[in-house]
Amino acid sequence: MDNTTAAVAVGARATRQLKRLNLEGFSSTSVNRTDKNSVTLKYDGPDPVRGAVATGTRVFLKHFANTQSWAVYGWKIQGHFTLQGVSLWACGGMGLRCDFCDGVFRIESSTVGKRPGTVRPMSTTADASHAMHHRGAVELVDSRFEWQGDDGFNVHGNFIVLSAINGNQATYINEGGAGWVGSSPTMMVGDAVEFYSRGNLGVLGHGTITSATNSTVTFASAIPPGVALYDMFLSTTRVSSLTATGCFFGNSNARGMVISAIGVTITNSTFANLTLTAVLFAEGGCGAEAGDYTEGPFSSNVLIQNNRFVDANTIDQESSTAINNHGMIQVCACVPLNSVCGRSGSGVAATAIWNPSARSADKAPISGAVYAASVALPGAVHVTHLEYFLPCGPSNGGSGGFTVGLYGATDDGVRPTLRLGQARFDMIHRPSCTDSPTGPTPNGTWVTAALPTPIDLATGSYFLASTWDHGAPWRTVPVPGVSLILRNGAGGGGGGTPATLPSMLPNDGQWSKTGQWTLPLRAVWTPLTPWCELNATQTPYEFRGENGHQNAIRITELGQFAVDRMMYRNVTVQRNTFESPPEWVNPFVHVGSVDGLTIVGNTMNRRKGLASPSVPALPADIVMYSSAHQDLGHNACANEQSCIIKD
Repeated sequence: MDNTTAAVAVGARATRQLKRLNLEGFSSTSVNRTDKNSVTLKYDGPDPVRGAVATGTRVFLKHFANTQSWAVYGWKIQGHFTLQGVSLWACGGMGLRCDFCDGVFRIESSTVGKRPGTVRPMSTTADASHAMHHRGAVELVDSRFEWQGDDGFNVHGNFIVLSAINGNQATYINEGGAGWVGSSPTMMVGDAVEFYSRGNLGVLGHGTITSATNSTVTFASAIPPGVALYDMFLSTTRVSSLTATGCFFGNSNARGMVISAIGVTITNSTFANLTLTAVLFAEGGCGAEAGDYTEGPFSSNVLIQNNRFVDANTIDQESSTAINNHGMIQVCACVPLNSVCGRSGSGVAATAIWNPSARSADKAPISGAVYAASVALPGAVHVTHLEYFLPCGPSNGGSGGFTVGLYGATDDGVRPTLRLGQARFDMIHRPSCTDSPTGPTPNGTWVTAALPTPIDLATGSYFLASTWDHGAPWRTVPVPGVSLILRNGAGGGGGGTPATLPSMLPNDGQWSKTGQWTLPLRAVWTPLTPWCELNATQTPYEFRGENGHQNAIRITELGQFAVDRMMYRNVTVQRNTFESPPEWVNPFVHVGSVDGLTIVGNTMNRRKGLASPSVPALPADIVMYSSAHQDLGHNACANEQSCIIKD
């Protein structure tokens, strides 16, 4: 496989992570079927990440993504909309859907799947079932949702982001396109709404919509004074409950259920063979790239009981910048990456932000070792320089042979692979300054070296690595991502000559963790497309023209977990059975921002294989953060001890 074409064999299961592999962006006119078992993708030019994709790698391609060719569609239905005994075998879009309906949407004894005996790779190319801006109740009973191209089921409303405010009127970002109902405020006249801060998800006030166009919305009274530019509102009138019992969700490179509802009961159902999260609650003010799609409301009164989860969430995340897909069951709230932000300018991607008050003790480096820490690029960038931070202090004397490299990442983002570029520093000299042990701005300097050839990179996970041949101990900082060491990984060096970083680093058990510390390294970039930045003044980053819809706008802003506010109420996960794939390192349950959290009586089984070098220690079974009024007792886990709970 070269770096301008990619021949991909047809396979039943494959990775969805085209963006991480730089396999997106081929022209539709250059997709040519060469025989009955392959398709050739052609690109405009070479790319080192794409060129490193191994022969035999299976990738997930869809001829149609989410066109509005939905199989069964209800629009503004009042009362009951019941689908009973329906079998849907193929659809170029979503399967069973109801939008702006008012009443009961019920799917009973029905199937969305592949026709038995066929070799089709999927049933629907998008969600198997979906309810948007529903008011009332959704009931899923004794039904199957499988082989779909996206979610098995999704129910939600949407936060509407304001782009201008004037008295009781506002201009809003009109998200739309395939799978979305554009100009949705025009269907919400008379609805009660709540205004939310995008920065911290706090409720800022209430209102009632009196009129709306495809760009403006008018309320019965003045917009609350605390509402700022790019804050948002949500209809509290169009809220649904959800009941699912006796159902099957699975056999898909996607999620089982994505839920934004008040009053949720999921019982006696099976979730199996899902690449992503089985049951996801991900709401807030972020965009598509973060993974919450500005969906709401924040769910409450949730019961997940007597269900079976088998081989779900088999990869960690859809992308390194996504806040979802961290467990088989996940509850999370999302705020934009840099609080309330827009876009402009350029910047850096850093392994860590230097904080003198939080720095660890000085570390003595191992000569010839490779130290690597993960970084995330939330947008396409042009990388020109690599840097490391050299603080003041007697421990940082002159040294030689220092090299910084930029690497691609494995498909799951946990190890570096192909070297994309490196910068070498012949000599390192301690700056002439006085060390400052405290304060927001450290004393020291960023040492910069240009890449021999600048690099264009897509959104995704990468690694910054360093090696040096000798020298005094170095100050290090904690890092939020993956921090690794590869002993005896570098070559050359000595006598002030920079060591050489390998062109390809091993993807195996030779790596070990460094205890979440590293040297502060960073890549300096200019954006190829605008993206989210702190204190920027332009609108949040938007994607336009999805699936041929030229006027479609989608907020794609990046996000992070809301860790200082509880947005969900009364979530119970009890008496469920979980079974992981072999060598699986994710938690079974990953929950945050919940007031009233109960996780009891569950059986969580990690299949054999955890003793292999690639998984050196048992990971957490339950991850819980920013939650209160908890009951996490009486769960049985595979290590024959108490479940490993990370708070």
